[in-house]
Amino acid sequence: MKVILLKGQSKYDALRCYVDELARTFESRGDTVSIIDMKLPEVMQNFPRILESERPADLVFSFSILGEYADERGRWIGDIVGAPHVVLFVDFPFCHTARLEHLSPKAAILTIDASHVRIINSYFGPNRYAYVGFCPVAAMGEPVALPETAEAYLASRPVDVLCAMSYFAPGLPPWHDFPEPSKSVFAEAAELALSQEWMSAQDALDRWFIVRGIDFNHPSVKKELDVVRAQSVVINEWVRGTRRAKFFEAAAKVGLPLTCYGDGYADVLERYKNISYQGLGDTAGTPERMRQARLVINHNSNFGEGLHDRVPSGMLAGAAVATDTSKYYVEHYEPGREIALFRWQHLEEDLAKVKDLLADGDALFAMAKAGQQKALHQDRWEHRIDTILAAAHAVASR
Repeated sequence: MKVILLKGQSKYDALRCYVDELARTFESRGDTVSIIDMKLPEVMQNFPRILESERPADLVFSFSILGEYADERGRWIGDIVGAPHVVLFVDFPFCHTARLEHLSPKAAILTIDASHVRIINSYFGPNRYAYVGFCPVAAMGEPVALPETAEAYLASRPVDVLCAMSYFAPGLPPWHDFPEPSKSVFAEAAELALSQEWMSAQDALDRWFIVRGIDFNHPSVKKELDVVRAQSVVINEWVRGTRRAKFFEAAAKVGLPLTCYGDGYADVLERYKNISYQGLGDTAGTPERMRQARLVINHNSNFGEGLHDRVPSGMLAGAAVATDTSKYYVEHYEPGREIALFRWQHLEEDLAKVKDLLADGDALFAMAKAGQQKALHQDRWEHRIDTILAAAHAVASR
Protein backbone atom coordinates (compact mmCIF):
# COMPACT_ATOMS: atom_id res chain seq x y z
CA MET A 1 0.00 0.00 0.00
CA LYS A 2 1.20 3.51 -0.79
CA VAL A 3 0.38 6.25 1.73
CA ILE A 4 0.77 10.00 1.19
CA LEU A 5 1.13 12.05 4.39
CA LEU A 6 0.62 15.81 4.19
CA LYS A 7 2.84 17.54 6.75
CA GLY A 8 1.81 21.05 7.75
CA GLN A 9 2.89 23.68 10.24
CA SER A 10 2.22 23.14 13.92
CA LYS A 11 2.76 24.91 17.22
CA TYR A 12 5.73 23.28 18.98
CA ASP A 13 5.87 20.99 15.90
CA ALA A 14 3.47 18.55 17.58
CA LEU A 15 1.57 17.57 14.45
CA ARG A 16 4.78 17.31 12.46
CA CYS A 17 6.02 14.82 15.04
CA TYR A 18 2.75 12.91 14.71
CA VAL A 19 3.31 12.66 10.96
CA ASP A 20 6.81 11.26 11.52
CA GLU A 21 5.46 8.70 14.01
CA LEU A 22 2.72 7.68 11.61
CA ALA A 23 5.19 7.37 8.73
CA ARG A 24 7.37 5.02 10.75
CA THR A 25 4.31 2.99 11.70
CA PHE A 26 3.13 2.53 8.11
CA GLU A 27 6.67 1.69 6.99
CA SER A 28 6.98 -0.94 9.72
CA ARG A 29 3.99 -2.68 8.11
CA GLY A 30 5.78 -2.77 4.77
CA ASP A 31 3.84 0.14 3.27
CA THR A 32 5.40 2.79 1.05
CA VAL A 33 5.17 6.28 2.53
CA SER A 34 5.60 9.64 0.84
CA ILE A 35 5.65 12.79 3.00
CA ILE A 36 4.74 16.09 1.34
CA ASP A 37 6.01 18.95 3.50
CA MET A 38 3.62 21.87 3.20
CA LYS A 39 6.04 24.22 4.99
CA LEU A 40 8.17 24.35 1.86
CA PRO A 41 7.12 27.30 -0.36
CA GLU A 42 7.76 25.39 -3.55
CA VAL A 43 5.33 22.68 -2.48
CA MET A 44 2.26 24.91 -2.35
CA GLN A 45 3.30 26.57 -5.62
CA ASN A 46 3.36 23.21 -7.37
CA PHE A 47 0.95 21.24 -5.20
CA PRO A 48 -1.35 19.73 -7.85
CA ARG A 49 1.63 18.63 -9.95
CA ILE A 50 3.34 17.10 -6.90
CA LEU A 51 0.17 15.22 -6.00
CA GLU A 52 -0.21 13.91 -9.53
CA SER A 53 3.38 12.69 -9.48
CA GLU A 54 2.53 10.52 -6.45
CA ARG A 55 -0.06 8.48 -8.35
CA PRO A 56 -0.95 5.70 -7.93
CA ALA A 57 -1.62 5.82 -4.18
CA ASP A 58 -4.02 4.12 -1.79
CA LEU A 59 -4.44 6.72 0.94
CA VAL A 60 -3.88 10.42 1.62
CA PHE A 61 -3.79 11.45 5.27
CA SER A 62 -3.45 14.82 7.00
CA PHE A 63 -3.87 16.34 10.44
CA SER A 64 -6.54 19.07 10.21
CA ILE A 65 -5.32 20.53 6.92
CA LEU A 66 -6.26 20.57 3.22
CA GLY A 67 -9.53 18.65 3.34
CA GLU A 68 -11.05 21.72 1.73
CA TYR A 69 -8.35 22.11 -0.95
CA ALA A 70 -9.37 22.08 -4.61
CA ASP A 71 -7.13 22.96 -7.54
CA GLU A 72 -7.94 25.37 -10.38
CA ARG A 73 -9.86 22.64 -12.14
CA GLY A 74 -12.03 22.06 -9.06
CA ARG A 75 -10.44 18.70 -8.22
CA TRP A 76 -10.24 17.68 -4.59
CA ILE A 77 -7.06 16.03 -3.28
CA GLY A 78 -8.72 12.62 -3.47
CA ASP A 79 -9.56 13.27 -7.15
CA ILE A 80 -6.02 14.37 -7.99
CA VAL A 81 -4.36 11.40 -6.31
CA GLY A 82 -7.06 8.86 -7.03
CA ALA A 83 -7.21 7.76 -3.40
CA PRO A 84 -9.38 8.50 -0.36
CA HIS A 85 -8.33 11.47 1.78
CA VAL A 86 -8.65 11.08 5.57
CA VAL A 87 -8.37 14.18 7.76
CA LEU A 88 -7.87 13.87 11.53
CA PHE A 89 -8.99 17.12 13.19
CA VAL A 90 -7.07 17.74 16.40
CA ASP A 91 -9.00 20.64 17.93
CA PHE A 92 -12.54 21.57 18.94
CA PRO A 93 -14.61 21.46 15.73
CA PHE A 94 -15.43 25.16 15.67
CA CYS A 95 -11.74 25.97 15.61
CA HIS A 96 -12.06 24.57 12.07
CA THR A 97 -15.46 25.93 11.02
CA ALA A 98 -14.32 27.26 7.63
CA ARG A 99 -12.45 24.05 6.83
CA LEU A 100 -15.43 21.90 7.77
CA GLU A 101 -17.87 24.06 5.83
CA HIS A 102 -15.83 23.68 2.66
CA LEU A 103 -14.55 20.14 3.20
CA SER A 104 -14.52 17.80 0.24
CA PRO A 105 -17.59 15.55 0.18
CA LYS A 106 -15.17 12.77 -0.66
CA ALA A 107 -12.98 13.23 2.43
CA ALA A 108 -13.33 11.30 5.67
CA ILE A 109 -13.29 13.09 9.02
CA LEU A 110 -11.69 11.69 12.14
CA THR A 111 -11.70 13.50 15.47
CA ILE A 112 -9.51 13.12 18.56
CA ASP A 113 -12.46 13.31 20.95
CA ALA A 114 -15.66 11.29 20.70
CA SER A 115 -17.76 14.34 21.58
CA HIS A 116 -16.49 16.06 18.44
CA VAL A 117 -18.21 13.43 16.30
CA ARG A 118 -21.55 14.33 17.91
CA ILE A 119 -20.90 18.05 17.51
CA ILE A 120 -20.07 17.77 13.80
CA ASN A 121 -23.07 15.55 13.05
CA SER A 122 -25.41 17.78 15.07
CA TYR A 123 -24.28 21.01 13.45
CA PHE A 124 -23.61 19.96 9.86
CA GLY A 125 -26.05 17.05 9.67
CA PRO A 126 -25.39 13.30 9.90
CA ASN A 127 -25.22 12.82 6.12
CA ARG A 128 -23.07 15.82 5.20
CA TYR A 129 -19.75 13.97 5.07
CA ALA A 130 -18.59 10.67 3.66
CA TYR A 131 -17.47 9.51 7.12
CA VAL A 132 -17.12 10.97 10.63
CA GLY A 133 -15.44 8.91 13.34
CA PHE A 134 -13.35 8.95 16.49
CA CYS A 135 -9.59 8.34 16.40
CA PRO A 136 -7.60 9.36 19.49
CA VAL A 137 -4.00 10.39 19.04
CA ALA A 138 -1.29 8.08 20.29
CA ALA A 139 2.03 7.92 22.08
CA MET A 140 5.24 9.41 20.79
CA GLY A 141 8.63 7.86 21.36
CA GLU A 142 9.83 4.35 22.05
CA PRO A 143 9.30 2.31 25.23
CA VAL A 144 12.02 2.49 27.86
CA ALA A 145 13.20 -0.63 29.66
CA LEU A 146 12.45 -0.29 33.36
CA PRO A 147 14.82 -1.50 36.10
CA GLU A 148 14.08 -4.43 38.38
CA THR A 149 13.49 -2.52 41.60
CA ALA A 150 11.73 0.61 42.78
CA GLU A 151 14.98 1.80 44.32
CA ALA A 152 16.80 1.62 40.98
CA TYR A 153 13.83 3.24 39.27
CA LEU A 154 13.85 6.25 41.58
CA ALA A 155 17.64 6.59 41.36
CA SER A 156 17.49 6.75 37.56
CA ARG A 157 14.87 9.53 37.47
CA PRO A 158 15.94 12.86 38.98
CA VAL A 159 12.73 14.75 38.09
CA ASP A 160 9.80 14.30 40.49
CA VAL A 161 6.96 15.63 38.31
CA LEU A 162 7.28 16.68 34.68
CA CYS A 163 4.68 19.22 33.57
CA ALA A 164 5.18 19.71 29.82
CA MET A 165 2.33 22.19 29.47
CA SER A 166 2.14 25.92 28.87
CA TYR A 167 0.62 28.24 31.44
CA PHE A 168 -2.36 30.37 30.51
CA ALA A 169 -5.25 31.98 32.32
CA PRO A 170 -8.63 32.93 30.85
CA GLY A 171 -8.67 36.71 31.24
CA LEU A 172 -12.01 38.44 30.73
CA PRO A 173 -14.76 36.16 29.44
CA PRO A 174 -15.03 36.68 25.66
CA TRP A 175 -18.76 37.33 26.10
CA HIS A 176 -18.29 40.17 28.61
CA ASP A 177 -19.19 42.69 25.90
CA PHE A 178 -21.77 40.57 24.05
CA PRO A 179 -25.21 42.20 23.85
CA GLU A 180 -28.03 40.68 25.87
CA PRO A 181 -29.41 38.08 25.80
CA SER A 182 -26.28 36.52 24.23
CA LYS A 183 -24.12 37.62 27.16
CA SER A 184 -26.28 35.76 29.68
CA VAL A 185 -26.63 32.71 27.44
CA PHE A 186 -22.86 32.23 27.15
CA ALA A 187 -22.20 33.04 30.80
CA GLU A 188 -24.75 30.47 31.97
CA ALA A 189 -23.48 27.83 29.53
CA ALA A 190 -19.88 28.37 30.67
CA GLU A 191 -20.90 28.13 34.32
CA LEU A 192 -22.71 24.88 33.58
CA ALA A 193 -19.65 23.40 31.84
CA LEU A 194 -17.41 24.36 34.78
CA SER A 195 -19.84 22.87 37.29
CA GLN A 196 -19.50 19.41 35.71
CA GLU A 197 -16.58 17.03 35.82
CA TRP A 198 -16.87 16.99 32.04
CA MET A 199 -19.32 18.58 29.65
CA SER A 200 -18.35 19.77 26.19
CA ALA A 201 -18.82 23.45 25.45
CA GLN A 202 -21.28 22.54 22.71
CA ASP A 203 -23.37 20.37 25.03
CA ALA A 204 -23.43 23.15 27.64
CA LEU A 205 -24.60 25.74 25.12
CA ASP A 206 -27.13 23.39 23.54
CA ARG A 207 -28.49 22.56 26.99
CA TRP A 208 -29.43 26.22 27.41
CA PHE A 209 -31.69 25.97 24.35
CA ILE A 210 -33.07 22.52 25.21
CA VAL A 211 -34.24 23.37 28.72
CA ARG A 212 -36.14 26.34 27.25
CA GLY A 213 -37.84 24.17 24.64
CA ILE A 214 -35.95 25.69 21.71
CA ASP A 215 -35.26 23.30 18.83
CA PHE A 216 -32.06 24.69 17.32
CA ASN A 217 -32.43 22.40 14.30
CA HIS A 218 -35.90 23.66 13.38
CA PRO A 219 -35.78 25.19 9.86
CA SER A 220 -37.27 28.47 11.10
CA VAL A 221 -34.36 29.19 13.47
CA LYS A 222 -31.53 26.89 12.40
CA LYS A 223 -29.63 29.39 10.27
CA GLU A 224 -29.72 32.06 12.96
CA LEU A 225 -28.90 29.73 15.86
CA ASP A 226 -26.11 27.99 13.94
CA VAL A 227 -24.21 31.28 14.13
CA VAL A 228 -24.63 31.25 17.91
CA ARG A 229 -23.82 27.56 18.32
CA ALA A 230 -20.58 27.89 16.35
CA GLN A 231 -19.45 30.43 18.97
CA SER A 232 -19.28 27.64 21.55
CA VAL A 233 -15.58 27.68 20.72
CA VAL A 234 -15.19 30.69 23.05
CA ILE A 235 -16.72 28.67 25.90
CA ASN A 236 -14.36 25.81 25.09
CA GLU A 237 -11.32 28.08 25.34
CA TRP A 238 -12.63 29.83 28.46
CA VAL A 239 -13.18 26.54 30.32
CA ARG A 240 -9.79 25.27 29.22
CA GLY A 241 -8.02 28.43 30.40
CA THR A 242 -9.94 28.58 33.67
CA ARG A 243 -9.13 24.99 34.53
CA ARG A 244 -5.51 25.31 33.49
CA ALA A 245 -5.11 28.25 35.91
CA LYS A 246 -6.97 26.38 38.68
CA PHE A 247 -4.69 23.40 38.20
CA PHE A 248 -1.59 25.48 38.90
CA GLU A 249 -3.26 27.20 41.86
CA ALA A 250 -4.21 23.88 43.44
CA ALA A 251 -0.80 22.31 42.76
CA ALA A 252 0.84 25.22 44.56
CA LYS A 253 -1.54 24.96 47.52
CA VAL A 254 -0.76 21.28 48.11
CA GLY A 255 2.96 21.77 47.44
CA LEU A 256 3.17 19.48 44.41
CA PRO A 257 6.61 20.07 42.83
CA LEU A 258 6.41 20.75 39.09
CA THR A 259 9.27 20.83 36.60
CA CYS A 260 7.67 22.84 33.81
CA TYR A 261 8.34 23.35 30.12
CA GLY A 262 6.20 25.56 27.93
CA ASP A 263 5.08 29.11 27.34
CA GLY A 264 3.42 31.73 29.53
CA TYR A 265 5.25 31.24 32.84
CA ALA A 266 7.13 34.55 33.07
CA ASP A 267 4.52 36.34 35.18
CA VAL A 268 3.68 33.52 37.60
CA LEU A 269 7.03 32.13 38.75
CA GLU A 270 7.18 34.49 41.71
CA ARG A 271 3.72 33.42 42.77
CA TYR A 272 4.22 29.66 42.39
CA LYS A 273 7.36 28.58 44.23
CA ASN A 274 6.61 24.93 43.53
CA ILE A 275 7.48 25.44 39.85
CA SER A 276 10.96 24.83 38.48
CA TYR A 277 10.80 26.39 35.02
CA GLN A 278 13.10 24.87 32.40
CA GLY A 279 12.24 26.84 29.27
CA LEU A 280 9.97 26.55 26.27
CA GLY A 281 10.85 23.00 25.27
CA ASP A 282 9.62 21.29 22.12
CA THR A 283 7.50 18.29 21.24
CA ALA A 284 10.36 16.31 19.69
CA GLY A 285 12.36 16.51 22.90
CA THR A 286 9.48 15.72 25.24
CA PRO A 287 9.86 11.89 25.26
CA GLU A 288 13.48 12.25 26.37
CA ARG A 289 12.46 14.61 29.16
CA MET A 290 9.77 12.13 30.22
CA ARG A 291 12.45 9.45 30.61
CA GLN A 292 13.95 11.55 33.41
CA ALA A 293 10.66 11.87 35.30
CA ARG A 294 9.09 9.72 37.96
CA LEU A 295 5.65 11.11 37.21
CA VAL A 296 4.23 12.99 34.20
CA ILE A 297 1.21 15.18 34.86
CA ASN A 298 -1.31 16.21 32.22
CA HIS A 299 -4.35 18.42 31.78
CA ASN A 300 -6.69 17.94 28.84
CA SER A 301 -10.04 19.23 30.08
CA ASN A 302 -11.20 20.07 26.55
CA PHE A 303 -10.77 16.42 25.49
CA GLY A 304 -13.10 14.85 28.05
CA GLU A 305 -13.86 11.84 25.85
CA GLY A 306 -10.42 11.42 24.30
CA LEU A 307 -6.81 11.53 25.37
CA HIS A 308 -3.77 13.75 25.13
CA ASP A 309 -0.59 12.20 23.74
CA ARG A 310 1.26 13.20 26.92
CA VAL A 311 -0.50 10.35 28.74
CA PRO A 312 0.61 7.30 26.69
CA SER A 313 3.90 9.02 25.79
CA GLY A 314 4.73 9.40 29.47
CA MET A 315 3.83 5.78 30.06
CA LEU A 316 6.05 4.51 27.23
CA ALA A 317 8.85 6.64 28.69
CA GLY A 318 8.47 4.72 31.94
CA ALA A 319 6.84 7.40 34.07
CA ALA A 320 3.73 7.06 36.15
CA VAL A 321 1.06 9.41 34.76
CA ALA A 322 -1.53 11.59 36.48
CA THR A 323 -4.20 13.43 34.51
CA ASP A 324 -7.67 14.89 34.77
CA THR A 325 -10.34 12.33 34.20
CA SER A 326 -11.65 11.44 30.75
CA LYS A 327 -14.11 8.88 29.50
CA TYR A 328 -11.29 7.35 27.48
CA TYR A 329 -8.99 6.93 30.49
CA VAL A 330 -11.75 5.44 32.62
CA GLU A 331 -12.73 2.94 29.92
CA HIS A 332 -9.22 1.98 28.76
CA TYR A 333 -7.08 2.20 31.90
CA GLU A 334 -7.50 1.02 35.47
CA PRO A 335 -7.50 4.12 37.69
CA GLY A 336 -5.30 3.78 40.73
CA ARG A 337 -3.25 0.94 39.23
CA GLU A 338 -2.31 2.00 35.68
CA ILE A 339 -3.07 5.71 35.89
CA ALA A 340 -3.78 8.37 38.53
CA LEU A 341 -6.83 10.53 37.83
CA PHE A 342 -7.77 13.83 39.44
CA ARG A 343 -11.21 15.42 39.43
CA TRP A 344 -12.00 19.09 38.90
CA GLN A 345 -14.66 19.09 41.60
CA HIS A 346 -12.13 17.68 44.11
CA LEU A 347 -8.96 19.17 42.67
CA GLU A 348 -6.92 19.97 45.79
CA GLU A 349 -7.89 16.68 47.43
CA ASP A 350 -6.87 14.65 44.40
CA LEU A 351 -3.63 16.54 43.73
CA ALA A 352 -2.71 15.93 47.37
CA LYS A 353 -3.15 12.22 46.63
CA VAL A 354 -0.83 12.61 43.63
CA LYS A 355 1.72 14.12 45.99
CA ASP A 356 1.27 11.16 48.34
CA LEU A 357 1.81 8.78 45.41
CA LEU A 358 5.04 10.59 44.61
CA ALA A 359 6.27 9.86 48.14
CA ASP A 360 5.51 6.12 47.82
CA GLY A 361 8.29 4.75 45.62
CA ASP A 362 6.89 1.23 45.46
CA ALA A 363 3.42 2.37 44.42
CA LEU A 364 4.84 4.82 41.89
CA PHE A 365 7.04 2.14 40.33
CA ALA A 366 4.14 -0.33 40.19
CA MET A 367 1.95 2.22 38.40
CA ALA A 368 4.73 3.07 35.96
CA LYS A 369 5.12 -0.60 35.03
CA ALA A 370 1.38 -1.25 34.71
CA GLY A 371 0.73 1.91 32.71
CA GLN A 372 3.57 1.19 30.32
CA GLN A 373 2.26 -2.28 29.57
CA LYS A 374 -1.24 -0.99 28.89
CA ALA A 375 -0.06 1.85 26.64
CA LEU A 376 2.17 -0.56 24.72
CA HIS A 377 -0.82 -2.70 23.86
CA GLN A 378 -3.41 -0.06 22.99
CA ASP A 379 -2.13 3.49 22.51
CA ARG A 380 0.65 3.52 19.93
CA TRP A 381 0.11 4.70 16.35
CA GLU A 382 0.03 1.09 15.19
CA HIS A 383 -3.26 0.81 17.10
CA ARG A 384 -4.79 3.64 15.06
CA ILE A 385 -4.07 2.26 11.58
CA ASP A 386 -7.22 0.13 11.37
CA THR A 387 -9.37 3.15 12.29
CA ILE A 388 -7.72 5.28 9.59
CA LEU A 389 -8.11 2.53 6.99
CA ALA A 390 -11.77 1.99 7.94
CA ALA A 391 -12.42 5.68 7.33
CA ALA A 392 -10.64 5.47 3.97
CA HIS A 393 -12.66 2.39 3.02
CA ALA A 394 -15.90 4.19 3.88
CA VAL A 395 -14.97 6.98 1.46
CA ALA A 396 -13.94 4.58 -1.30
CA SER A 397 -17.16 2.59 -0.92
CA ARG A 398 -19.49 5.58 -0.99
